[in-house]
Amino acid sequence: FEFVKALCRFIITSSQVRRIIRISTGLALLSSSMSSIIAIVLKYEDYYGEDLCENSWNVRISLIGYAASFRTTIDSFKFLPIFLLLAYIAFVVERWRLFLYQSHVIQGSIHNIGLLVGAMVPVPIPGSTKKRLYKIYRYLNMIHILCYASFIPSWESSRDGLADFGMRLGLLTYEEGSYVLSTDNKPRDGLLGLLTYEIRLLLEDKNENNVQAVLINEQIIKLRIAMADLHDMFTLVYPNEYILVMHTLVGTFSLLIISGYSILLFHPNSATSISSCFQPMVLIGVFCVLASLYFPIVLFPKLMNPFTENGGGIEVIELIAGSEKTLFQSLRSLFHIDEKGNIISLNETADGSFADNVVGTNISSGQLTRSLLLPISEKQMINFKGGYGEL
Repeated sequence: FEFVKALCRFIITSSQVRRIIRISTGLALLSSSMSSIIAIVLKYEDYYGEDLCENSWNVRISLIGYAASFRTTIDSFKFLPIFLLLAYIAFVVERWRLFLYQSHVIQGSIHNIGLLVGAMVPVPIPGSTKKRLYKIYRYLNMIHILCYASFIPSWESSRDGLADFGMRLGLLTYEEGSYVLSTDNKPRDGLLGLLTYEIRLLLEDKNENNVQAVLINEQIIKLRIAMADLHDMFTLVYPNEYILVMHTLVGTFSLLIISGYSILLFHPNSATSISSCFQPMVLIGVFCVLASLYFPIVLFPKLMNPFTENGGGIEVIELIAGSEKTLFQSLRSLFHIDEKGNIISLNETADGSFADNVVGTNISSGQLTRSLLLPISEKQMINFKGGYGEL
């Protein structure tokens, strides 16, 4: 039942599907009308009997020969267009699966960076380290958004709007937003450079050896490679000549179906007059075959860009929101650990600050949401907003 509901919703909401149904129905009616003409001719021939058949062309005998010829032609021709169509369907579906896989690789790399950075800070965590962690949190989320910015129609309108979007979310300061605008069409790579610099400063503050630095830098490199691979997948398409040949052969096969099925599915021995003049099986058969040929062609544009924000494909918003929540927890995982490694009370931090009074960014709506463990005044909140206290 749910499948039927989803199918009906898809047919009703998709203008291209409705167009394919109209075209298939029209061509099926055309083929059925050709069968009706043949039925009328046969009725005329039967009415006048043998005298007419002796002096003219016998339609009934000729139909048997034409039916055999059409059957042989359709059986011989159908392999190549169906093979090309199925091969392209397999390609675009596998490409869609690779998009989904690569999106989770990117998400996993971002989570790994947050986990490694959040677990390497000293405890108790000083205020300067919290500021740096907050910068890393903002950069990672903004990099994730920039990765998908060119795939989403409502995001790719202008780079200026995207920078403003980041500033409204609190992921970019005004200076950082201006920097994003100055990077031309490479804002993601620019922020990756700032992210690497902030992590290097964090390691220098900790006087850490190079082992953790190497691990984190490897994850940053893997993240950049994964994002580049995702963008390169849009160039992974079949040659235009293949698409042209496929459409040509499918169109030719459609003409054979329209003309051949009017004879192959014709019912000459029907007892009722309505069945002999109107051939329902011709209508149904031609419609089903043409619809099965044209529906995949409708799906191809949908599958070429699987990223959506309306529930029709891979939900970018869900991926970004999931990463934001994971980073938020990973980067502040040691905020409640004292110098002895014990978990302290959630209502006070090791340095007595309000670091646990969380002000988190809601990526989905672009608004701020508060989860306060201690009541604080609006004046205190102003001091925290946009600062390290949010972590």
